[in-house]
Amino acid sequence: MSCELSCSGRDHSSRRQLHAVALCVLLVTFGVSGVARTQEEPTGSVWTLTRMDVDVELNPEEETLNTSGVLTLRCEFECPVGPRLGLNSRDAIFEFVSVEGADAASVELNIPHPEHPAWLYAQVALVEPARQGDEVQLRFECSGEGKGNQIRVDPDVATASWTDGWYPFPADDSGRSMSQRMSATGTTTFRMPVGWTSLSEGRLERRTEEGDEAVEEWTLDVPMARSFAAGPYDVARHRIGDRDVSVYLLTPKEATAERLAEMLALAIEAMEKRFGAFPYPSYGVAEVPDERFEWYAASQQGLIMAVSRSFRGPDGNLPLLAHEAAHAWWGSLVGSRGPGNTVCTETLAQYGAVVALEAVHGVDAATEFLDFSIPGYAPRQSAKGYFEMIARGEDRPLSQLEPGGWQHDLADAKGPWVYRMLRRRVGDDLFFATLRGLIDTYRGRNMSLDELRAAFVEAAGPEAELETFFEQWMDRTGAPELELQWDYSSTDRGGLIEGTIRQIQTGEPYHLFLTLGLAGSGSPVGGEHVVELRERLTEFSLAVDERVDEVVLDPPHHILMWRPEYEESSLAIRVFGAAVALWLTAVVVFHWRRRARGKPGTAAPAESG
Repeated sequence: MSCELSCSGRDHSSRRQLHAVALCVLLVTFGVSGVARTQEEPTGSVWTLTRMDVDVELNPEEETLNTSGVLTLRCEFECPVGPRLGLNSRDAIFEFVSVEGADAASVELNIPHPEHPAWLYAQVALVEPARQGDEVQLRFECSGEGKGNQIRVDPDVATASWTDGWYPFPADDSGRSMSQRMSATGTTTFRMPVGWTSLSEGRLERRTEEGDEAVEEWTLDVPMARSFAAGPYDVARHRIGDRDVSVYLLTPKEATAERLAEMLALAIEAMEKRFGAFPYPSYGVAEVPDERFEWYAASQQGLIMAVSRSFRGPDGNLPLLAHEAAHAWWGSLVGSRGPGNTVCTETLAQYGAVVALEAVHGVDAATEFLDFSIPGYAPRQSAKGYFEMIARGEDRPLSQLEPGGWQHDLADAKGPWVYRMLRRRVGDDLFFATLRGLIDTYRGRNMSLDELRAAFVEAAGPEAELETFFEQWMDRTGAPELELQWDYSSTDRGGLIEGTIRQIQTGEPYHLFLTLGLAGSGSPVGGEHVVELRERLTEFSLAVDERVDEVVLDPPHHILMWRPEYEESSLAIRVFGAAVALWLTAVVVFHWRRRARGKPGTAAPAESG
C-alpha cells in the first residue's frame, strides 16, 4: 500500500465472501477504488515545514482533541504571498482557532475549499515579502471534534493519522505529496488521563504525572509525517541496534506484547538485510477496538494501528504486522504510479511478510502462507484464494490492476508468487540487490511497474529471458494447469522414468522450470530433477538408481500452479455459482414466456400493423 493510502482494507468476514459469490453469479463486477484523493491546491509559492513542536490535549470524556504549537516554515523561492496552511483531508474534524507570529501582518482563518467543505485553510499575509531561504515561525491553535476515517477520540482510546490532516501543513504546492508537506522534525507532547500512554513517531523522551494528568514527550530527529494512538495500553519494547520496536495492547492476547515486539523486531531486521536500512528511527504497533473503523489495519510512517481481532493466534498475526512494516520501504520510501502500480507497493509489502516469515519461522511457513494464508489474515490473499477468484471471474493481469476491492486481494494473492518465482529465476543476490537499487533510484519518488520490470531485465541480462517471464505472469491472466503421465521400467543400471507433462490451461503454454519429486517405497529418491517446459506437451526421461513409485509435480512449491489441495472451496464456488446461474436463467425464461403468452391479469403484447 502506498504511504498516501495508509488504510489496508482487510475485511475477512464470511459476509464479504458471500457477497463476492453473489456478484459473480449475477455477472456483475464492481471495482472499488481505495484511492484517497489528494487535495488539489493551486501551484504557486512553495513553503516547506522544517520543524513542528505540537502539544496534543486529549479529553476522552468530552471526546475532543485540541492542538497548539509552533511551526517553522522555509521559503523555497521568492514568496510575495505568505504561507497558506491546510487542515483536514477527508473529514471536517478540525478548525483553526488562531495563527499568529512576528512576521504575520494578518491572517484569514478557516477559508473553505469551494468543492471540498472538509478542507480549511489559513492564509497568512507577511509584513514583508519573503526571499528564498527565509524562515517564518507561526504559533497555532486548533480544535477538533468528531469522528473520521482514522481519527477519533473515544472514552477508551484516541487515534490520529497524518492522512486525515490533523495538524497544520503547507497547502500551496501541488507538486509534493501530502506526507512530504506534513513531514518535519520536532516534538510531540501528549496531555492525557493518567492511566493512558501514547505511541507516536520518534523517541519517547520523558513521562510525568501530576494529579489525574499524564504528559509524554516524543522527539523526532528526522522529518516524518506524524500519527498517534493513545489509551490504557500494556506496552512492551524490544530494541534492535538503536531502534525501539514497541507493541501497545488494549486487552490480553494469546501472544503477549513482549512476544509480539520480539517477533516484529526480528521481522524488521530480516527485511532490513534484504531491502536496506529501515527508514524510521522507531516502529510501533497499537491495538484499536474492533468495529471502530472501516479498516483492518492502518499503516502510518512510524507505526501501525490494527484492530483487536488481527492479533489472534500465538504469533499475533506476524504476516499482518510485517506487511505493514514493509510499507516503510514500499509505499512510504518509494511510491508508485501508472498501470499496475499496486504491484510496486502493496504486493512488495506482502512479499515483505513472506521474507519475515522465512526468517522467523522458516521457508515452509512462508510457503504455507503463500498457499493458504493463515487464520486471522485475508484468506483470499493466497494461491487458493487466487484460484477461487478465477472461479468467480475476478481475474485480471497484474499489469492492469487498480487499487482497492477485489483487485487489492488479487495483487496480494498472485503478486507475491510472481516475486517468489522471479527471485528463484535470478537468484537471491541479484533479486534483492535490484530491489535495493530501485529504492536508491526512486527514494522519495513514485516508481512505475514498467520501471521495475526494466530494472530486473537489465540486471539479469538476456539469458534470463525476463521479458517472457513478465509477459506470462504480469500481462496475462491465469496460471498453469499441468497434467502428468509417467511410467517406470527397470534397467541394468537401475531404472528409467519416461513421461509427458501437458499444459491444459487455456492460452499459450508457459515457459517453466519444473521440479519433479521422486519417491520409492515411501522415501524420496535423491537428486533434484528439473524439466524445462516450453510447449503444450513436453516429454521427459530420467535415469534413476532405484525403483520409483511416485512422481510429484513441484513438491517445493516453486511455481504458482493449480494443485488438488485448492480444489474443495473452488469447486464448491463453481458448483454453487453454476446452480444459481441456472436457477436465474430458468426464472428469466419463465417470466419471458408468461409475458409473451399474455396470462390473465397481465397485458398481452399489442399486435403490430
